[in-house]
Amino acid sequence: MRQPSPLILATLALALGACMQTPAATPAPAPSGELVTLTLNAPFGPIKTQGLPGGAGTVNTLKVVVHDASGHAVTFDGQNVYQADGPQAYLQLDVTSPNLKVVLPKGTYTFENIGKNSTSGAFLAYGTNADVSLTDLTTNVNLSVHTLLDPAHLALSPRMPVSFTSTTDVLDLRLRVPTPLSGNVAYDVPLSDYDVTYDAPLTTTLGASPLGTRLKVIGSTDATAINATATVQAWVADGPEHAARQTRTVTATFPLKVDTISADLGVPDVTLDELPVAVQNLPLQVSGTANDPESRVAAVQVYDGTTLIGSTNPEDDVAAITFGEDGTGATSTAWTMTWTPDSDGAHDLTVIATDPHGNESRAQRNVDVLAYIPGV
Repeated sequence: MRQPSPLILATLALALGACMQTPAATPAPAPSGELVTLTLNAPFGPIKTQGLPGGAGTVNTLKVVVHDASGHAVTFDGQNVYQADGPQAYLQLDVTSPNLKVVLPKGTYTFENIGKNSTSGAFLAYGTNADVSLTDLTTNVNLSVHTLLDPAHLALSPRMPVSFTSTTDVLDLRLRVPTPLSGNVAYDVPLSDYDVTYDAPLTTTLGASPLGTRLKVIGSTDATAINATATVQAWVADGPEHAARQTRTVTATFPLKVDTISADLGVPDVTLDELPVAVQNLPLQVSGTANDPESRVAAVQVYDGTTLIGSTNPEDDVAAITFGEDGTGATSTAWTMTWTPDSDGAHDLTVIATDPHGNESRAQRNVDVLAYIPGV
């Protein structure tokens, strides 16, 4: 099962500064005044995963292939100095050597940048700057790369489980735009590296952003489902070390119940998992499941006694209860939250799941919170 990580790859900016010059008519040393010495700077520092102490590198190596005005790859002598038919086919930067001096003849070049993770070898970022003219006045050229999308795992899913929807229901849909796996982890593509539009017939759009859309169901007497489609433009690998801007779509479908004179008397299904050892002032994961086979889950709340400690509603201003994915991009029935007990002793936890019609069900657990970690 993929574990999405709320992590972000930042766009690379590579600064090139100009110094001196000499020709490139032959591989032999040419008269001075025709070559330009450039310093490539790769700011790997900002490229960090969010949510980890101090961050961690994701794209930590950058392979740069230089093409001349005719589209031919430029070669080097093994020391990053231009040499026709030289043994070095590309330039390499990494977190330990983020700055690199390069010698090239004056002219027009395209810099092709291939970002990878050195541990997993995953191809995660790509970009080019075309028709860059190197002259005496060239002091700085910024090269950018774009985080890649893994289209196989592009997903549009509801924030909470939905079995059926009906007229006037409000659907909160989340858009997941993941990178290719690096090891066993997928990161989130930065918002600046993709564009998205949404289309959902038989609904009214209440709000939309690159992270998802909120829809109010209108429906019709002959409709059997609500289909919401996200059209995403992003960079996608089309080769081992090449990518292009592509358009991909993903659709979420929800069975539609046409309003009739009837009553929804069914309650949601809800569970609260057994908790591990709980210690005062130490965070603890609380988890369970919630689902409504007849409609959808509208809200989940967790109480410690009479005190609300977790909710799916951000306006409650308590710990967030979230639903994950089931591995196929669909919303799982499993929910989680983080609870930090503020006192030791007996605690009575209650989870309440509610559907759109006010039907609710509950599950309870008694928890003994320790004052300190045993043996410490």
